[in-house]
Amino acid sequence: MMIAQNIARRYGRAFFEIAREDDGLENYYSQMKAFSELLARYGNLKALLKNPVFSPTERREVLEDVLSQLGVTVMVASFLLFLADQKRIEWVDQIIDSYRSLVDEAEGIVRVSVRAAQGLSPEMASGLKDCLRGWTGRKVEMSVENDPSLLGGVVIRIGDTIYDGSLKKQLSLLENNLMA
Repeated sequence: MMIAQNIARRYGRAFFEIAREDDGLENYYSQMKAFSELLARYGNLKALLKNPVFSPTERREVLEDVLSQLGVTVMVASFLLFLADQKRIEWVDQIIDSYRSLVDEAEGIVRVSVRAAQGLSPEMASGLKDCLRGWTGRKVEMSVENDPSLLGGVVIRIGDTIYDGSLKKQLSLLENNLMA
């Protein structure tokens, strides 16, 4: 697994450098994401692209056709064809994630996921986003998910760091203190 992550980082970094030179960071990301979503929607396409029964030429022709129908730029198509030629197309999602992290870093974006017991009103979400922007000093891209199992409060994840302000967590801590 660690090898796959290293490979994904290496390819993601290479693609990021190309995209930055072309001033296409977000555009290239959108195209790569569209391709990834297509693979997820049509699992048999991904299987075909990895299947050794088909010759590399046949797999490449199928991929070229798919990419032309998807309308991706020459640069994105070339990169995806290169991944296929290198037998790395199965790691496209990890490569895209690595690429997205580099784009976020370059553009000063932090991705935050919030789980809330009862959801957040638009005003609360906006206020939380403003607070997080002030705290991190970066532009905040925030996703909010309802999670009734929390009982109350919120759990905020910024990168690998989790801030758990849920009632469930507080009750668990109280129980552990009472048992000790």
